[in-house]
Amino acid sequence: MRKSVFAILSVFVFLTVSCSKTKEDSRLRRFVSMKLDNRIVLSENPTGVIYMPNPADPNPGNDYPRMEITAKSYNGDVITFTLAKAELPFTPGVYVATEKGNGMTVATNTTSPTTYSSVGSTTFYITITQIDNVAVEGSFSGMLKDVMGAGSDAAVRDGAFRALISKVQQ
Repeated sequence: MRKSVFAILSVFVFLTVSCSKTKEDSRLRRFVSMKLDNRIVLSENPTGVIYMPNPADPNPGNDYPRMEITAKSYNGDVITFTLAKAELPFTPGVYVATEKGNGMTVATNTTSPTTYSSVGSTTFYITITQIDNVAVEGSFSGMLKDVMGAGSDAAVRDGAFRALISKVQQ
């Protein structure tokens, strides 16, 4: 009798421990990842800054809010996203590169370095899927133009990002 009570109690404890919820650490991971033509580009811990509008000064370039996310890949590639809106807050949605202030640049650090930009691309877009006061996450894809003229344009596929954000005055 004691053995069966002990066995039942052991099974109960085992099931309680194994079925308990675990802490979700994947939301803590900050990254930028993408396929750039046939290369995989990975970066950890990108920085995100929302620049608050400053209509009081004479510079018309800072009269609207903009977000900038910057990352450096393991290979030394520098990735920069910029997003702009007429007014705060930034919200989930699609930000196309054909709208002023939205886009991406990638400066590669390969044997033949080049810089790619979404300026002039009609297919590049950034999608914010979640944003709050602390973090932003989303996806991106499209064609980037070779601004140095050294090679050909590059296709970005399966792009994803998650970054901490801070707010600063322009």
